[in-house]
Amino acid sequence: MDNKFYQTFCAQGILSPTLEVGPALIFGLGLAGESGEVADIIKKQFGYGRKLDLEHLSEELGDVMWYVANICTTYGLKLDDVLEQNVQKLRERYKEMYDGK
Repeated sequence: MDNKFYQTFCAQGILSPTLEVGPALIFGLGLAGESGEVADIIKKQFGYGRKLDLEHLSEELGDVMWYVANICTTYGLKLDDVLEQNVQKLRERYKEMYDGK
């Protein structure tokens, strides 16, 4: 999937009350909540011996990405640029792992 398409697609779901309250606040809190749901799924696997529900995990990771994309939109960042910056940072910081590939 194209990151630009995804970011534009996600922005279509921004509700007017979110804009009134402040998107950064709502999206930041939403990201924290969804990240917590991801952590809870993993906790249940390791802490309670439950079988990992990959479909549920994938769904929650998608929710995390929705919030990430909309935080980028809120601050005028391109998701592509954020990802590329992260790749460059990791390559510089952990050269032995990423080997410039």
